[in-house]
Amino acid sequence: MGVVWALCAFRNGRGNPLLASTGSDGTVRLWDPIFGAQRQLLNVHTGWIWGMCAFSSGDRSMIAMAGADAAVQIWEPEKGALQQVLRGHAGDVWGLCSFYSGRSALLASAGADKTVRVWDPLAGRQQLGMGAQSGSVRSVCTVKAPGSNLIAGGGDDGTLRVWDPKTGQQRWAHEGHSGPVYSMCDIRDGKRSLLVTAGTDEAIRVWDPATGRRVKEVPWHVENAWIWGLSYMPVFGSKILIAASDYGIHLYELHSRGRGYYWRGSWRGLGMPDGAAVNAICTFSRGGKYFLAATSDNGSVAVWNERQVAAYLRDNSWEYREYVDRPQEWNMRSLPYEGEDPIRLKGHKGQVPGLSPIRFGSRTFLATAGVDRTVRVWDLDARKQYRSMEGHTGAVRAVCMLKAGDNCLLVSVSDDWTARIWDLASGNTLQVIRLHHPALAVTEADGSLIVGLSAGLLVIRPNFNHIFARRHS
Repeated sequence: MGVVWALCAFRNGRGNPLLASTGSDGTVRLWDPIFGAQRQLLNVHTGWIWGMCAFSSGDRSMIAMAGADAAVQIWEPEKGALQQVLRGHAGDVWGLCSFYSGRSALLASAGADKTVRVWDPLAGRQQLGMGAQSGSVRSVCTVKAPGSNLIAGGGDDGTLRVWDPKTGQQRWAHEGHSGPVYSMCDIRDGKRSLLVTAGTDEAIRVWDPATGRRVKEVPWHVENAWIWGLSYMPVFGSKILIAASDYGIHLYELHSRGRGYYWRGSWRGLGMPDGAAVNAICTFSRGGKYFLAATSDNGSVAVWNERQVAAYLRDNSWEYREYVDRPQEWNMRSLPYEGEDPIRLKGHKGQVPGLSPIRFGSRTFLATAGVDRTVRVWDLDARKQYRSMEGHTGAVRAVCMLKAGDNCLLVSVSDDWTARIWDLASGNTLQVIRLHHPALAVTEADGSLIVGLSAGLLVIRPNFNHIFARRHS
């Protein structure tokens, strides 16, 4: 039989469990897992088979398999019949999984050609094809471009890629950084949106999301400090870019003047009240006012209002001016910060790597993700925890809000290879989505979930009819 590379379990048309195995001999064997007996042998691929999965079509059970011949084959195992051969990859197909869009089964395949492809397996058509980073996707965000919303992803290989989520086509890709890209966000510059990225190479870069052209580079003055988070916040009419590093939260204000521009930034990092390292940041509006929230290594959450942010930038600032026709200029100012203390929220044990604002009814709450395997929701008016939700069996890495019509749900992703959709009203899990790799990041775009995995980027289109049926069951 040779080396066994893949296994999958499924039920036949009579509801009996079967196990399929495949490997280096190019065959698929069907087994009765109760008695250990081989039930069927299929001679399928001409080379090694790397991946396999099962899916249903009506009352029929189907198996998809992929291997060294660059093809995905669809078989109806009980009849021993080949139904479709899907071609498109250039090289070995390493990974394969099935999922459902409504009642229709779809397949996603990942190949040595560094693409992820989505197929309609019964029609034999490719629906989407997306290029992927050569390593983990550490950060994702949505950014506006003329006429569409785009998805941006940053990976361990330092590459930035931007896709159209409706077609799956990659708009552009650049080697934007010399190390992993841990954070990205979109900012407004007049009537257009820009993409800001940062990571371990101590650089903050600004890009035009429509063309991929690098627009600016933000001066970074903190040596040996990785940048873990980026966000954007309007403060009394000014546009403030916020960067979280090993040494606190740094604030940047951009002004364009004539033939040049200047940045005004905080010289010292705005630190957490307990002095712990910053893990994640986000900004949000509530009651017409803007707020900055941050999480730390020791489980705490802090929230500053825009008045406090403006005071810190005023009293601890440097100015960097760049002109077309004359030398650069630097000015610095540092005074003791005498602003109000931020709101402090305690509950998590250990690091809090994920943070997101969420709308629940007419109110804004904060959701946090912790390595203590919990998702917590915070009431900012009462300054206390509103709900703690458990279910993940590994560290929770990120959270985001998911819009479903007039309903707002909460999504969390984890090291336990799952994404969970939560009902905020009850705190119950509405759906558990099994992933094929640990999840590191998540965001929402036009009703779809964009999940950054340890091995690429995954787009999930939730079945809201199924989710809400479970909510009311």
